[in-house]
Amino acid sequence: MIDPEDMDQKFVQALDGLVTRLANTREPAVKVPFWSECQFCDTSAAHCPERVEYPGRSVGAMEPL
Repeated sequence: MIDPEDMDQKFVQALDGLVTRLANTREPAVKVPFWSECQFCDTSAAHCPERVEYPGRSVGAMEPL
């Protein structure tokens, strides 16, 4: 819950930025597939280069430093 006094200009700008990003139809969404999701998808790797074929590997995952 957001209290009315927390809705300052900074909050409104942040919310506007979020809505603008979500409504953007010109840039494709960032794809971060995981095996736990890809295993249920019928789209093959030939049609989805981001597909994760086996557990433990995530295309969108960051490597530890």
